Amino acid sequence: YKMLSDIADMKRGEISISYTPERGSEMFARVYPKFHKKYPDISFRVIEARAVKMTQLLEQGSISLALTAHSDESRNPQFDYFPIDRELLVLALPRTHPLAYMAGERSWETFPFMDLKLLREDEFVLLSRETMFRRMLDKQFMEAGYKPKVLFEATTTYTAVNMAKSQIGPAFFPQSYVDPEAPLVYFSIGKHLSWNRSIAYRKGTYLSKVEMDFMNM
Repeated sequence: YKMLSDIADMKRGEISISYTPERGSEMFARVYPKFHKKYPDISFRVIEARAVKMTQLLEQGSISLALTAHSDESRNPQFDYFPIDRELLVLALPRTHPLAYMAGERSWETFPFMDLKLLREDEFVLLSRETMFRRMLDKQFMEAGYKPKVLFEATTTYTAVNMAKSQIGPAFFPQSYVDPEAPLVYFSIGKHLSWNRSIAYRKGTYLSKVEMDFMNM
């Protein structure tokens, strides 16, 4: 049907997509007005989900596109990925933390390295285990040789950010959440731990001209 629609240059239909309730929804909201102006008769069927659920939806064929993030090691062999950007995963320490001085000046730009072994006795604000982010962090703690003490487990990144701003404890979040004005200092961990933000789709999927245009936007 997609092929026939492209041949006929039809601009009606539906795009099924999944994205996260936070950053994914913001990215979609920025693109949608431009897209809708060009394709007013194309509708979207949207399912907001975390990375694990999103993968299941894509595998089942319940959605065509998934706006997701993944590490180099976690690429799903069943999917192809349309790259958007690469993003650093950062550790945020309250400015009142005893090790905050190690960040130096302008840490929101430099992201100096922090060895997680130095934070063994800290209590952390961590994201839910349903997130890809948490899985990547758990691996970093394992390599540091300890299981972190969890003071608070957040269901959203914004909650983790706000808890850190309130000087509750160390937190982790993607670089796009970094605020130079916040009472925080920032570090990189691991070997500059980062992930790729991409649009995933099943291998062998025919992407229509409209879908490709949306992805390029």
